[in-house]
Amino acid sequence: MDKVMQELGKSLTDQDVNSLAAQHFESQQDLENKWTNELKQSTAIQKQEYQEWVIKLHEDLKNPNNSTVSEEINIQPSQLRESVEGNGRIYEEQRLLEESFTIHLGAQLKTMHNLRLLRADMLDFCKHKRNHRSGVKLHRLQTAMSLYSTSLCGLVLLVDNRISSYSGIKRGESSNGVGSEDKLKNIERNQSNILPGEFYITRHSNLSEIHVAFHLCVDDNVRSGNVTARDPAIMGLRNILKVCCTHDITTISIPLLLVHDMSEEMTIPWCLKRAELVFKCVKGFMMEMASWDGGISRTVQFLVPQTISEEMFYQLSNMLPQIFRVSSTLTLTSKH
Repeated sequence: MDKVMQELGKSLTDQDVNSLAAQHFESQQDLENKWTNELKQSTAIQKQEYQEWVIKLHEDLKNPNNSTVSEEINIQPSQLRESVEGNGRIYEEQRLLEESFTIHLGAQLKTMHNLRLLRADMLDFCKHKRNHRSGVKLHRLQTAMSLYSTSLCGLVLLVDNRISSYSGIKRGESSNGVGSEDKLKNIERNQSNILPGEFYITRHSNLSEIHVAFHLCVDDNVRSGNVTARDPAIMGLRNILKVCCTHDITTISIPLLLVHDMSEEMTIPWCLKRAELVFKCVKGFMMEMASWDGGISRTVQFLVPQTISEEMFYQLSNMLPQIFRVSSTLTLTSKH
C-alpha cells in the first residue's frame, strides 16, 4: 500500500488504490475467519476432553477397588510433604493458621458472606503437591468441576510493573529459567509498562484451587506506613472486586498486608494499621458490590505471610469481627 500511494497520480489511479485496499480487506477477513474457526474447534475439543476427564475421574472415585484413589481420600493433611525441590531441600508444610467468620453486609437487604483469615503462601493455591499421596486428583476434580460454572475462584498476586520480569513472587510462579539481564533491561525501558494499581489477568484450568489470577502492580510505597484508602494498590483491589462481580468469581484471596513477605520495617503497629486499612476498604468495596451484582454471597480470604507470628495472627483475627458485622449464634433455652 505504501508503494501504491507513492505512485498515486503518476502511474496509478485512485481505482488502483481502492482495488488494493479491497484485496487487503478480503485477506484480513479470511485470516480472521480462519483463526476464529480454529479457536472454536480448539475450545470445543478442550471442553470435550474436560468433560471426559471429569466423568472418568468421578467414576474412579466411586470405585472402591481403586486403591490409589482410596489412599488419596484417606490421607490426612498433617501427613502431606512436598517432594524434593530443584535445589535439593525438602520443605515441610508449616502449621496452617486459619480463622473463619460469617458476616452480613448491606443496608436494607443484607447479604451473607464468608471471610477467612489464613497464614499461608499465596502460591499454595496454585501448586499441586508433588507427592502422589497428597490428593492431587481430588483437588483437580474439585477445581475442574467449577471451571465452566458461575462460582470461580481467584487470587491477587502482587507484582512489579514489568510484565515479563522474573522477580518477587513471579520467580515462584515461573517454571522456566531466569531471563537474561539484557531482556530485563529492555523491559524496564518499555514505556508501555503498567502503572501501580493496574492489573492483568491470567486464566487457568490446571492449578490446584484457582481459575483466575489477578496480577496487581504495586511499587515500593506499599512497604511504607503512609498508604491511604486512595492508594493505587487499594483502588486496584476495588477494580479487581468489580471484575469478580461481572465474571462470576465468588471466591477471592487477597494479601491482607499488601505484601507477600515480611521485612524489618513491618512492626506490630505497622501490621495493625495496614490490616485495619485493608479490612475497612474491602468492607466498603463489598458493600458496593451489592449495587454491582445485586447481592451475591461470596468468600473472601485474607492471607498473611507464613513468617508472621502466631501472636500477630490472632491480633488480626480479633480485629476482623470488630470491623465487619459478624453473625452471632443464638442459644435457645426453654422457660419452665
